[in-house]
Amino acid sequence: LFGSDVTTSIYKNKNGNLWFGSYSGGAALVTKDKTLIYKPKTGVPYFLISAVYEDSKGKVWFCTGEGGVACMTPDGYVCYTSKQGLTSNKITCITEDSQKNIWIGTHDGGINRIKPNSFRNYSSLDGISDKGVSSLYVNRKGHVLIGTWGAGIYAFNGTYFASLGGNPNPRSAIVMSMAEDSNGNLYHGVHQGGVQKFTPNDNDSAGYDSIIAL
Repeated sequence: LFGSDVTTSIYKNKNGNLWFGSYSGGAALVTKDKTLIYKPKTGVPYFLISAVYEDSKGKVWFCTGEGGVACMTPDGYVCYTSKQGLTSNKITCITEDSQKNIWIGTHDGGINRIKPNSFRNYSSLDGISDKGVSSLYVNRKGHVLIGTWGAGIYAFNGTYFASLGGNPNPRSAIVMSMAEDSNGNLYHGVHQGGVQKFTPNDNDSAGYDSIIAL
């Protein structure tokens, strides 16, 4: 598809078209009629695309393995790297919250939040004990959930971060993906630990009760 045997991500946009990210071939947009390839020579800053995301305004974001984040707009690309304020150029994941802020997870620099005119960086000083962020998810209450490479999940409620389930055991500490069902149960896939579930709890600071292994 794009000259790479390794596909790193798949994303379905609002029009039902599919974006593919690759390890060494950039990104591809597949529509019913054509396939478009996006590589550094077209404006994407790096060949390794770890994630592709379309925000509420229709802007497409490319997360890269070494080149930060590139936002594709009708006027061209806007690139964000450590020069613009990112804590790392190694980007792993991205999402948008209910306030239209863009959240960017990094391999070794914690969390970055992009507002229209400012950056905000979050790390261990803000309560997240792991600089490696593996996944991001916004739940039905609007809380931003941060999956880490070794410290489980944190929930941001707009003011502070709270750890879900306390100190995770080693088999549930590396969170690769998250999703909610219609009842508000939070499922997360973990490295070497299968699938686990948090049940909703409105009295808990993070919004969830105890963890259940599936």
